[in-house]
Amino acid sequence: MNGEAGPRRTDTGAPASTPAKPLGRALRPRNIVIATVAFVIVAIASILLLPGILVDHWLSGITTDSTTIRLSLTNAAQTVLFILGGAVGLVGVALSLSRHGLELEIAAADRAKEERRIGELSQQRQIEAERELRSRFADAVSLLSDPEKVSTRQAGVYALAALADDWHEFGRFDETAVCVDVLCGYLRSRWDPQSPQAEGERAIRSAGFSVIGSHLRASAGRPSWHGARMNLRGALIDFDVDMAGIVLPATSVLDLKNARLTGGLVDFRDIQMTGGSLLLTGAALHGSTLLLARADVGSGLADFSGVTIGKGVIEFSEASLTGGTLDFSGFGLDGGAVLLNGMEMSAGELRFESGRMSGGTLDFHETKFTGGTVGFSQARLHSGDIDFRFADLAGGTIDFKDARFDGATINFNYTRFSGSAVDLTTAEFDSGEIDFTGAKFGGGTVDFGFARFGGANVNFGLSSVIGGVVNFSGAKFNGGEVSFRYASFEGGRVNYREAEFNTGTVSFSDANFRGSTVSFVEAILRGNVVSFAGTNFSSGKVNFTGTAFRGDPDLFAHARFSGARDSAGAKLRDPRNGPMQAGLGPPRR
Repeated sequence: MNGEAGPRRTDTGAPASTPAKPLGRALRPRNIVIATVAFVIVAIASILLLPGILVDHWLSGITTDSTTIRLSLTNAAQTVLFILGGAVGLVGVALSLSRHGLELEIAAADRAKEERRIGELSQQRQIEAERELRSRFADAVSLLSDPEKVSTRQAGVYALAALADDWHEFGRFDETAVCVDVLCGYLRSRWDPQSPQAEGERAIRSAGFSVIGSHLRASAGRPSWHGARMNLRGALIDFDVDMAGIVLPATSVLDLKNARLTGGLVDFRDIQMTGGSLLLTGAALHGSTLLLARADVGSGLADFSGVTIGKGVIEFSEASLTGGTLDFSGFGLDGGAVLLNGMEMSAGELRFESGRMSGGTLDFHETKFTGGTVGFSQARLHSGDIDFRFADLAGGTIDFKDARFDGATINFNYTRFSGSAVDLTTAEFDSGEIDFTGAKFGGGTVDFGFARFGGANVNFGLSSVIGGVVNFSGAKFNGGEVSFRYASFEGGRVNYREAEFNTGTVSFSDANFRGSTVSFVEAILRGNVVSFAGTNFSSGKVNFTGTAFRGDPDLFAHARFSGARDSAGAKLRDPRNGPMQAGLGPPRR
């Protein structure tokens, strides 16, 4: 662009070799002959003239005899011959260097010629190879487009895959992408699962997905399609698909948005997501099983947002979520199942926000959470089961904020709470059940703050509270029951501060208090809605400071007091035989 001459290049685009500058350019054969003749003339003249000149110079002003003159001439001749001999040696060296330089120049010229020839041959082979590959592409597309023979179309699938591999080896990754796009275009194209050729078409499409899977696995020696975007949007799948063990590194995208899975096993077992994305946004499962057992969602995105599940199953059992995102936000579950049993989550997001559940199961039993967030905020849970049985909640957050329960069951039976936060604040419980039977609370928080109870039951029966907080502050009860029957309180706190009880029941019947604090500070109790009947108080605190009783409460029927104290330090006694609690002030009526 600036007018300067650049390096000369061969036809292949590589710089041509520049011959070395010859060392003996000035000593070519013609120049050597001229130099030799000149040297001979100079040598003869020197032999004839120089001795005399030297003798005259040496003996000037000196009286000499014939013997002295003879000796002087002899010495002068020897000197001239010595000088000429040296000159002859220098000429020999110059000739040798000249010959070597000429040989180097000839060799460089031959090498440059050979390189040009090789470059031209290489370029010609490349042109011929590209012409052959492009011809194969046309043939493969023709095979894949055959409207009659199933076997021909299946051959087209394998021909396209082989061609993509050859382009990959050729270093033309753009052409590899073209082949992959054509293959994916066929797999997402419409087809009739009721047609006479449906079985054959299933075999073709199953083979196509298997070809993609084989190129996404970590296999040494095989060209991979990692980094590609595979557009399979809207594909109809009612056949088995083998994608087990695939790897989706950064920039890899397997796009199955709006796919319809109506049968067969779609197998993604042991998938590794190290930055890539698996997209099933808006997909519909009705009768199919999507298997992602032992999936490793390290830093990628598995997007199932908006998915609808009828009688299908999505299984993430024993999966690992260590920083990526598993997104089911906006899901619809109408009888199928999402199985996450045995999952381990230490970071990242598991999202179910704004989903709708009208039946089926969300299975988290025996999961282990040490970090990250599980979100159900604003979900509508009409029926079905959410199962956290035997889970280990040591960290992270399970968020049901603003969710609405009107028939679903959440099961935390025998779950261990040692650090997680379960957030049910401002949730609405019209019906259904939340069951904490046998749960152990050693830390963390279960927060029902400002929740609204209209008929659902919350059961903490047989649970053990030795730490953490169960919070109902500001909650409003218009029905249903919250039961701590046979629960054991050895630490931690149960808080009903400013809660309002209109109907429904909060029961601590037959519970055992040995250290916890239960607070009804500033709560409003209308009628016989709170019961400590048969409860054993050996230590701990029950605080009714500022509580308003709108009725004739009989809270502590048959309760046993043997050491529990109120918040002012006074020993609790049966309120039927004296003031409600010494040091707490009189209850409000």
